Amino acid sequence: MLLELPLGTPPIYYNGINLFWEIASIVFFFFSMIILLKKKEEELETARKIKMGYAFFMFFYSFCRIFFIVAVKYPDEAWNANSYDFFVVCGYFFSSLAFMCIIIVIEKYLITKTHHLFSILACAMVVLYSLCLLGIFGIDSQDLALTLSYVSSPVLTAVIVIMYIYLAVKGTADLRKKALLILFGIALIGIGAIIDGEKIVINAVGWFSSIIQLDMFYSIAPMIMIVGVLIFLKFSY
Repeated sequence: MLLELPLGTPPIYYNGINLFWEIASIVFFFFSMIILLKKKEEELETARKIKMGYAFFMFFYSFCRIFFIVAVKYPDEAWNANSYDFFVVCGYFFSSLAFMCIIIVIEKYLITKTHHLFSILACAMVVLYSLCLLGIFGIDSQDLALTLSYVSSPVLTAVIVIMYIYLAVKGTADLRKKALLILFGIALIGIGAIIDGEKIVINAVGWFSSIIQLDMFYSIAPMIMIVGVLIFLKFSY
């Protein structure tokens, strides 16, 4: 996701068919949340709580994507000359909340040997984001939050990947299969976010000769995310 809206960003970005697919991906995040909150017959309490953690991941990450759209649509509002940065920080705040939910349920119910170390790390990042949004650090709060954005998502994503790899290695055959497929779903969501990254978004302008081709390219990221969400849902429900 762009951390700064550069001059010359194509108007088609979040403004054509790609916007439709982005909204569709958000709908799929919400849909998955609803499904995961639905209790299955004779479901164990532990399994239900793990699913609730996954549901909150879907919920918070959908808000992350919503704020990214708002940031691009309203980058320079009268109430805040840097409203783009503010909305981006809000997006990454919800992204950190989403990752925190997965990490907490994994450490609480699946991997207990870490003594909640990663959960504490995730919570600390969320708290730091919150303080930045509240302006606790003065005029530098937003800059600090943007800097944190470069760190939080890669770090928390790496933590989740390591956890699921551990489950795949140490778990039973059934748990190994589910862990790897859930990890694959998360990886697809991450790949979608990378394709929607600043350098690719900007450089893509020179890769295609028509607006239609560029629009279709920008549609790839949310499409990949939808596939990732569906895989995640199928093997975590």
